[in-house]
Amino acid sequence: MISTLKMRTALIAIDKRLIDARQWKEILWGQSDKLYLYALDRSTIGISPREIKEWEEIAIWNISVSCIVTSTAMCFNMPFKLFHFYMLGQPDTKYILSGQKSVVLMTVTRR
Repeated sequence: MISTLKMRTALIAIDKRLIDARQWKEILWGQSDKLYLYALDRSTIGISPREIKEWEEIAIWNISVSCIVTSTAMCFNMPFKLFHFYMLGQPDTKYILSGQKSVVLMTVTRR
Protein backbone atom coordinates (compact mmCIF):
# COMPACT_ATOMS: atom_id res chain seq x y z
CA MET A 1 0.00 0.00 0.00
CA ILE A 2 1.24 3.49 -0.86
CA SER A 3 -0.19 6.72 0.51
CA THR A 4 0.40 10.10 -1.14
CA LEU A 5 -0.29 13.44 0.52
CA LYS A 6 0.31 17.09 -0.25
CA MET A 7 2.60 18.34 2.51
CA ARG A 8 1.57 21.50 4.39
CA THR A 9 2.89 20.82 7.90
CA ALA A 10 5.77 19.11 9.65
CA LEU A 11 3.47 16.42 11.10
CA ILE A 12 3.97 13.02 9.45
CA ALA A 13 1.48 10.17 9.94
CA ILE A 14 2.49 6.63 9.02
CA ASP A 15 -0.56 4.48 8.36
CA LYS A 16 -0.29 1.28 10.42
CA ARG A 17 -1.25 -0.75 7.36
CA LEU A 18 2.17 0.07 5.86
CA ILE A 19 4.11 -1.90 8.47
CA ASP A 20 4.41 -5.38 9.94
CA ALA A 21 3.06 -4.97 13.48
CA ARG A 22 5.38 -7.70 14.80
CA GLN A 23 8.44 -5.73 13.70
CA TRP A 24 7.12 -2.45 15.12
CA LYS A 25 5.69 -3.94 18.34
CA GLU A 26 7.76 -1.81 20.74
CA ILE A 27 6.22 1.33 19.23
CA LEU A 28 2.71 -0.06 18.81
CA TRP A 29 2.54 -1.53 22.32
CA GLY A 30 3.91 1.61 23.98
CA GLN A 31 7.24 0.10 25.08
CA SER A 32 9.05 2.81 23.11
CA ASP A 33 8.08 6.10 21.49
CA LYS A 34 11.32 6.52 19.53
CA LEU A 35 11.58 6.39 15.74
CA TYR A 36 14.87 6.66 13.86
CA LEU A 37 15.01 8.87 10.76
CA TYR A 38 17.78 8.56 8.19
CA ALA A 39 18.38 11.08 5.39
CA LEU A 40 19.51 8.43 2.90
CA ASP A 41 19.80 10.68 -0.16
CA ARG A 42 18.32 13.89 -1.59
CA SER A 43 14.87 12.32 -2.00
CA THR A 44 14.62 9.46 0.53
CA ILE A 45 14.15 9.35 4.29
CA GLY A 46 14.33 5.94 5.96
CA ILE A 47 12.14 5.49 9.04
CA SER A 48 12.68 2.63 11.47
CA PRO A 49 11.64 1.56 14.98
CA ARG A 50 15.27 0.63 15.68
CA GLU A 51 18.74 1.80 14.74
CA ILE A 52 20.11 0.46 11.45
CA LYS A 53 23.92 0.44 11.27
CA GLU A 54 24.06 0.25 7.47
CA TRP A 55 21.86 3.33 7.18
CA GLU A 56 23.86 5.19 9.83
CA GLU A 57 26.99 4.72 7.73
CA ILE A 58 25.52 6.20 4.55
CA ALA A 59 22.99 8.72 5.88
CA ILE A 60 23.56 12.45 5.53
CA TRP A 61 21.88 12.79 8.96
CA ASN A 62 20.28 10.39 11.38
CA ILE A 63 17.93 11.68 14.02
CA SER A 64 15.69 10.04 16.59
CA VAL A 65 12.23 11.48 17.22
CA SER A 66 9.34 10.75 19.56
CA CYS A 67 6.11 9.51 18.07
CA ILE A 68 2.52 9.21 19.16
CA VAL A 69 0.49 6.15 18.24
CA THR A 70 -3.19 6.56 17.34
CA SER A 71 -5.69 3.89 16.39
CA THR A 72 -4.68 4.14 12.72
CA ALA A 73 -1.22 5.75 12.55
CA MET A 74 2.12 6.57 14.11
CA CYS A 75 2.64 10.34 14.08
CA PHE A 76 5.76 12.44 14.54
CA ASN A 77 6.98 15.94 13.85
CA MET A 78 9.61 16.09 11.15
CA PRO A 79 12.71 17.77 12.62
CA PHE A 80 13.30 21.21 11.12
CA LYS A 81 16.69 20.21 9.69
CA LEU A 82 15.07 17.49 7.56
CA PHE A 83 11.94 19.53 6.87
CA HIS A 84 14.12 22.30 5.45
CA PHE A 85 16.61 20.02 3.62
CA TYR A 86 13.84 18.16 1.78
CA MET A 87 11.93 21.44 1.17
CA LEU A 88 8.79 19.89 2.65
CA GLY A 89 7.18 23.28 3.22
CA GLN A 90 7.16 24.14 -0.48
CA PRO A 91 3.74 24.00 -2.19
CA ASP A 92 5.05 21.83 -5.04
CA THR A 93 6.60 19.21 -2.72
CA LYS A 94 4.85 15.89 -2.09
CA TYR A 95 5.87 12.72 -0.34
CA ILE A 96 5.02 9.06 -0.66
CA LEU A 97 5.29 6.63 2.24
CA SER A 98 5.94 3.02 1.30
CA GLY A 99 6.08 0.21 3.83
CA GLN A 100 8.81 -2.39 3.68
CA LYS A 101 7.54 -4.37 6.73
CA SER A 102 10.38 -3.50 9.11
CA VAL A 103 11.02 0.03 7.75
CA VAL A 104 9.16 2.81 5.99
CA LEU A 105 10.65 4.78 3.13
CA MET A 106 9.54 8.37 2.61
CA THR A 107 10.22 9.48 -0.95
CA VAL A 108 10.05 13.23 -1.54
CA THR A 109 9.20 14.57 -4.97
CA ARG A 110 8.84 18.03 -6.49
CA ARG A 111 6.78 18.93 -9.53
